[in-house]
Amino acid sequence: KTGKPRSLHALQRKKAKLKTRLQAAELGGNTQRIQCLKSSIALLCFKIKEQIDNRLDLQEHRAVDKIKSNPKFFYSYAKSFSQIKSSISMLFNKHGDIITDKSEMANILQEQFSSVYSDPNSPDIVPPDFDCPVINTPFSEHSLSFTDEDIQESIKKKKVPT
Repeated sequence: KTGKPRSLHALQRKKAKLKTRLQAAELGGNTQRIQCLKSSIALLCFKIKEQIDNRLDLQEHRAVDKIKSNPKFFYSYAKSFSQIKSSISMLFNKHGDIITDKSEMANILQEQFSSVYSDPNSPDIVPPDFDCPVINTPFSEHSLSFTDEDIQESIKKKKVPT
């Protein structure tokens, strides 16, 4: 079932009616009636919150129960609580102007992608324009040698977090 349960909807309607009565009572100045209505509204608010919490607990239990048999149901349930919206609201063009039109934003993103993407098989690729670092001693198997004692000594020097 989607949507609100009847009992929750009925409680919310009752609360709305009591709020209307409270406004009328505040105009009349009957303090005893005002206090009675305020406590009734507070009690209804508690019941509404309780019903919503129970409904959310039930939905969560359903999702957990179905995690093995229907993982899509679980992930769609979990995603419904996601606060992150993954849409782009605006971009800046080359001139620094704000662009909100979807097609113009798509063109800006396409231009950006095209400018940074390179095809490794393209004949237009040029090597980088900087000098390669000088390697004085080439790496070999023998330059990286250590003994069991070296390992034990390193372990002893290692501080153990407490």
